[in-house]
Amino acid sequence: MEAAGRQDSRIFYGWWIVLATGIGLFLSIAPVFSFTLGVFIKPLSQEFNWSRAEISLGYALCTFIGSVAMPIVGRLVDR
Repeated sequence: MEAAGRQDSRIFYGWWIVLATGIGLFLSIAPVFSFTLGVFIKPLSQEFNWSRAEISLGYALCTFIGSVAMPIVGRLVDR
């Protein structure tokens, strides 16, 4: 048992998650698109009268263009 008034000095596990997420967002915007798209589908659909298929097509095209462009960007960065 711990003595009265003594606090655990370990860092709360949730703060490690926040730190890892912050580093991921700092290094790439991909987590924003990948993990939050589902949250925004309904508001986008209501605001712009787009279907879920149209929103998903936009995301798929963005992902495809990014995957095609990354080897080119990588070579340019290496130069």
